[in-house]
Amino acid sequence: MEEEALSQLDHESETWLNRGRRRLVTLTLQSRGIENAEILEVGAGNGANIKAIADFGTLDAVETSPEAVNRLRQYSEIRDLYTSPLPDCQIDKQYDVICALDVLEHIDDDAAAASWIINHLRPGGLLIATVPAYQWFFSHHDVVNHHYRRYSASRFARLFQTGVTIHKLSYFNAILLPLAVASRTAWQLSRKLRGGDDKKQSASVQGPLDRIFRSCLFGEARFINAGGSLPFGLTVFCVITRDDA
Repeated sequence: MEEEALSQLDHESETWLNRGRRRLVTLTLQSRGIENAEILEVGAGNGANIKAIADFGTLDAVETSPEAVNRLRQYSEIRDLYTSPLPDCQIDKQYDVICALDVLEHIDDDAAAASWIINHLRPGGLLIATVPAYQWFFSHHDVVNHHYRRYSASRFARLFQTGVTIHKLSYFNAILLPLAVASRTAWQLSRKLRGGDDKKQSASVQGPLDRIFRSCLFGEARFINAGGSLPFGLTVFCVITRDDA
C-alpha cells in the first residue's frame, strides 16, 4: 500500500462509506451477543475499524503493507500483529470472530484465503466479511486499489461451500448504487480527459451529502440486522459460522 493511498484511506476513514460499513459490522456483533471474544481482523489497513471491533474483545490483526503496519503498531488495541499474506500467514490459534472487510478481492487465490479464514475459526466461530460487488463495475478504480475481481453474492458464497453455515448473504449500499454508477462513469471520463492518471476515486463528499449518505447506510444496516436482505448494492455482505467439528 503506497503512502499516498494510505493517506487517502486516513482521509476517508470517517466518511459515510466507512462509517456505514462499521455500523453494519458492529450491529452484527451486538446482535449476536459477542463480548470478550478472541477476534482477528484480516487486512486491517490503516486501522479504521480497530477501535470499533476491539470493543467486543481481544483483537489481533493481519496486514501486509509496510506503511500500514507502521500505522497499526500505534494502536494499543492490537495484541498481536501479523504481516504475512493469506493464505501463507502462520497463526497457530483459532478465533471466536474473524472480520475480513474488503479483503478477499485483493488476494489472487481467494479460495485458498477463504479456506484459511475458516480453518482459523473455532467451531461455532463467526466470520463477518464484505467484498465489492459486480464484476461489470470493475474499472481503473479497482486496478489502482489492487483488486483482482469484484463479486456477485452467489460467487462470493461459492468460496464457502463446506464446513460452514451461511446465516446472512446480502448486498449493502443499495440506495446509492445508481448514483455510484453515474459517479464512476463521470470519473472515468474525467480521468481520460486528464490523460489517464493513476488516482483512485474518492468517497469523500461535502458535509450535508456525507450526512445524508451516512443516514442511508445506517438505515440499510438496521434493516439487514433486523433480518432483511437487499437484492442489489455496491457491496456483498455475509455472516458465516464454522460448523462444529
